[in-house]
Amino acid sequence: MCLKVALVDDESWGRERLASLLRDLDCEVIAELDHGLALLSWLKSGPAVDCLFLDVDMPGVNGLDVWAALVQPPPVVFISAHSGHAFRAFECEALDYLLKPVMLPRLQQTITRLNRIKAGMPGALQVLSKDEPTRSKGDRFPVRAGKGQLLLETRRVILFEVEDETVWAWCGGERFRTFWKSLSEVEAELPMSGFAKIHRGALLRLSAVVGVRPLPSGRCRARLNDGTEMDVSRVMTPTFKAALGAR
Repeated sequence: MCLKVALVDDESWGRERLASLLRDLDCEVIAELDHGLALLSWLKSGPAVDCLFLDVDMPGVNGLDVWAALVQPPPVVFISAHSGHAFRAFECEALDYLLKPVMLPRLQQTITRLNRIKAGMPGALQVLSKDEPTRSKGDRFPVRAGKGQLLLETRRVILFEVEDETVWAWCGGERFRTFWKSLSEVEAELPMSGFAKIHRGALLRLSAVVGVRPLPSGRCRARLNDGTEMDVSRVMTPTFKAALGAR
């Protein structure tokens, strides 16, 4: 079964690479466009497509705004270098959200789902109920995204913190709301070898720490690779410094 797809990306290298990957997966790329206005013009006379791969981060009119301007849009998969647009993307009922650089195995998952939809298989691809989270699989875990869920990669998370019986995950400078209520639930479902508890309400990724300095009362302050600083409680400081190999 051959999927007919169109793609929009203002960066030529990214557009050409994605088109090549799609062809490797037996898709027919019927249009390669470099900006949102070109898409609006092409859709007026272009042939029907099974899916549109639309870059979010484009100069002028971004992909999300282009999508909002369409009256009867085809199914869409948004692509972006950042995870921060995912919530709005799923509010647009996107079929998927791919992070750049798009890898072939991840794209294969999307194409498999699209082929199942084209074959008329019910429920082949749907926004999952926000009240029924998918099971965490160690390398990824679900967070709330509009009416559905987004799967975050554990290795990209810098910090887990608890606020009002809700665990939040910090990833790419954005805070995402998970389905967990306590850090003990996080520790039970995810591999925590790369994290250390800095106080009762936070788990910090050790590889993100570039420095540590002492504070009064036996506490310390950790400096992260993005320039932010976080205080470590007096009780947790010895264990935290030992995990870092600091004195």
